[in-house]
Amino acid sequence: MTPASTSTQKAPRQKVMRFDEDVQHIVDNLFTCPNSLTTAFRWANIFTMRDLHRELGKDDVRRRVRFKDGDESGDELFDDREYEDLMNICSYLNWRQNSRGRVEEVPIDIRAETTRKGFCAFIALPIKSRKGADQAGDVAYDPDLALCYEEINK
Repeated sequence: MTPASTSTQKAPRQKVMRFDEDVQHIVDNLFTCPNSLTTAFRWANIFTMRDLHRELGKDDVRRRVRFKDGDESGDELFDDREYEDLMNICSYLNWRQNSRGRVEEVPIDIRAETTRKGFCAFIALPIKSRKGADQAGDVAYDPDLALCYEEINK
């Protein structure tokens, strides 16, 4: 008889997704609750700017991202102000892009052109002062408005 094998096999490692540099900048610099935001983004599979715009545009994700693991009966990750900030991030980025120009011609440099101070100033703006905002204050990317600003900014 041969002795039983005593070798141990390592469990396969799970791939840890990392945020792209722009999303990491948003987590680290635009919010006051980076740990909660990291948890929420990982739960919602937000790792790139494309993910951010796509996932936070979904009503069910917007509603559940406030809670740990998306469980609405579980612990909240954000207080009301932090959650409002999270719901405004895409509008802020669209507003910045609209006021800069068309995304394909003059995309904003998120790491260089977005700050906590600028984000707070956007949130404090009256809805009527947010160029391109709908009645709820949400700002969508508007290529026509962006073209106007692109011409002004030349």
